[in-house]
Amino acid sequence: MMVKREIRKFTCACCKEEHLSAWTEEEAIQEKNELFGDMPLDEMAKVCTDCFDKIMKYNEHPGF
Repeated sequence: MMVKREIRKFTCACCKEEHLSAWTEEEAIQEKNELFGDMPLDEMAKVCTDCFDKIMKYNEHPGF
């Protein structure tokens, strides 16, 4: 059975561009918990995939 998803717009906190997201809030929180544990949501920001990948790459290899 296919689940209908609501496409939502958001502004990336890094690049300030508007993007579309098909993720539910529950999916986003689940990924946050898997990657960052119990970090409070008010200490996090919504970022686009490109900016997220850059942030994660930098965290793996600081200074590059």
